Amino acid sequence: MSAVDRQRMLYELAEAVLGGERTRISAQLGQERAAPAPDQARIEELQAHSTAVYLEFHALWSDDEPAVEAFLRKYAQDPARLEQAIQHLRDVSADRGSS
Repeated sequence: MSAVDRQRMLYELAEAVLGGERTRISAQLGQERAAPAPDQARIEELQAHSTAVYLEFHALWSDDEPAVEAFLRKYAQDPARLEQAIQHLRDVSADRGSS
């Protein structure tokens, strides 16, 4: 696997993590809005967080692996599986590079 392929895969993983985070936030927004007495401050906080995550992702460069990995670590729902995936990509890249 080339470095470009690894970068592309990490970036696509970050896209999926962005979707998961925004889905989680949307569910929380739905619960808050459906509450008998919705907390407008909480709704605004969740909306601001959703926007911030979106902007944070779209500020990433796909070839900036440290930044993409930091984004993944910040928002991944399963940190252990994320670390396994990142390590796997590194191992595959190293194996292919030494062939």
